[in-house]
Amino acid sequence: MNPSKLEKELRTQIKVELNHLSERLTKELQEILGVKAPESCSSLRFEFDSPEFSDRFPVVYYWLKGDGQASKVQTLLKSTKSTIPEAVLEDPKYDQEGLDTWDIASTEFVSWFAKCWRKAGGRHSTLPAFIAHHDSIYAFDLLNGREVCETDES
Repeated sequence: MNPSKLEKELRTQIKVELNHLSERLTKELQEILGVKAPESCSSLRFEFDSPEFSDRFPVVYYWLKGDGQASKVQTLLKSTKSTIPEAVLEDPKYDQEGLDTWDIASTEFVSWFAKCWRKAGGRHSTLPAFIAHHDSIYAFDLLNGREVCETDES
């Protein structure tokens, strides 16, 4: 199904907003990649909470230990006041078209984050890395460039 003209406009606006943060995010990701992970850790996990797109940069990260416990949770781009302005996400013209702006923003966000990860050198990471919406069993595998379903058995 082809996206409507309005959906294309929304996606473009979201990408413009995210691109303003690309350089800063890439730099912070390079710093994270430069830190040696604790030996007990099995992966790096980034989580975002889309309802916070208009309030701040909604990503936290932590090293995940083999037993499933998280190391110290840290925030990315702490000084960012807004990732995607509320005026974009709450524009009534998108609602009238039946567009789920928050879902579209989340999809574009993960894609953009993955590009910044690759630009930061993430392909050379020694541990798996994932980005996921908070409390979701689905995550985007940053090393392999695909969505995965995380279960209790994994």
